[in-house]
This record gives sequence, C-alpha cells and structure tokens, in this order.
Amino acid sequence: TCLRDGTPKVLGVTQLVPGDVIHLRGGSLTPADVTWLEGDILSIDTAALTGEPLPRKYPSDQYGSDILSGTTVKSGEAYCV
Repeated sequence: TCLRDGTPKVLGVTQLVPGDVIHLRGGSLTPADVTWLEGDILSIDTAALTGEPLPRKYPSDQYGSDILSGTTVKSGEAYCV
C-alpha cells in the first residue's frame, strides 16, 4: 500500500514513483529502495542480499534508515519513502 497525495492506494511495483510513501508491515516485501520515515522499528530479513542469517533492525545507528528493495519485513509497521 502506498500514500500518493495523501490517499491510500494499492499499486503494483511498476506504478510506484519517487515520492510515494510506502506502508510496510510484517510480511511485506520491500518494493523499492526506501528510507524509513516514521513508525515502529522494523525487523528486516536481508539474507537474500547480504547472507546475514538474522534480521536487521531499521532505523538503527549501525544500518541507518535506508532499506533495500527485495528485503522482507519480519515485524513492525512503518511508513517509508
């Protein structure tokens, strides 16, 4: 789900544009490289990209607030852009 002009919309990945606010929650696949804006701390499975066996927490001092496309949200709920 994304917010475009303040309106919630369900869009496919190919329909997303820079500036869309993406709503991520447990079970979501990150559709694009995004930056965490507000919400819970997200637990993100990055194993497919990094090989790390344990999920990373975002935002954090160690990993920052940028979340990579193709990763999976394990827990939490947040808005990203």
